[in-house]
Amino acid sequence: PTGGNDTESAGARLLGALAEVHYLDAGLQCRGAHLTDPAVAAALGKRSAPPRVALHGTPRQWRDQSRPWLAGGKGRRAALLR
Repeated sequence: PTGGNDTESAGARLLGALAEVHYLDAGLQCRGAHLTDPAVAAALGKRSAPPRVALHGTPRQWRDQSRPWLAGGKGRRAALLR
């Protein structure tokens, strides 16, 4: 490290190393499993080679009325990452 905030540097290095991000059934039991921070999404999008992001789930999961955050969150995440 060259000084400064080591945690931020480690986070920046991690984001810089990502080639792909796959969410597989993420958020099924609780909210908060997906990227929702616009600043992080913007930083990923500014990379010369932004990572590919894939949201995996089944139609049953996306339409589950007992977990409405799945479908709503999926749409917001997709829009944020575009």
